[in-house]
Amino acid sequence: FVFTQKKAYEMQRGLVGSEMCIRDSRNLEKILSFIEEKTRIPTTEIKTIEELKALKESNGLRCLLVGGDSRTFETYYEMAKENADCQYYHTAAELSQELFPKAKFGEAIILKDYDEGIAYYRTIFHKETFLEFLDLHSRPIVSPMDIKIVSDVFRKGGKKAVILFRNANAEGMAEIEAEFQKAATIKRSNDLIFVKADIKEGIELKTATFLEIDPKT
Repeated sequence: FVFTQKKAYEMQRGLVGSEMCIRDSRNLEKILSFIEEKTRIPTTEIKTIEELKALKESNGLRCLLVGGDSRTFETYYEMAKENADCQYYHTAAELSQELFPKAKFGEAIILKDYDEGIAYYRTIFHKETFLEFLDLHSRPIVSPMDIKIVSDVFRKGGKKAVILFRNANAEGMAEIEAEFQKAATIKRSNDLIFVKADIKEGIELKTATFLEIDPKT
């Protein structure tokens, strides 16, 4: 694999760019994958209202930067490049107003498939604080138990959790869940997550057994 950067005089003559020659085809897929990763644009520009509507109706955890100065965009770009847990987009503040009238210049919007469906990042744009905000909204207010939740809680130095082991058909369970949801809305944080689990099978039953909780109670 040979990569040759153009010399200064070649650039002056308009020969801008680089030359690449792949001599070992056995590693072609790895090389192309490496190039794709290094040249990947981490945030997609939304240029039309149709694209913005499609983004709003799509699925997954999505982040949209609404306008912003060059420093804000640089921070957002670097963060998007390093963190692949979210789909990143950016658009002009004027374009966003029809679908997101509450969004202000330089703010970011988190779009998600649960809870209220949207969250606004309304503070000075710093990488660390935004990633904390993104982490908080990367899961529902009350999360169903899964292997990622178990890993986050039980690994060394992991998150704290309040877990509601429930029988969904038990009398009065709807009221208990409503109170649990209310408490989670107020108390949840990046270090404290709220989880609900049916003690029937799989990871939920294994977790209950590990915590010495009787499934029959």
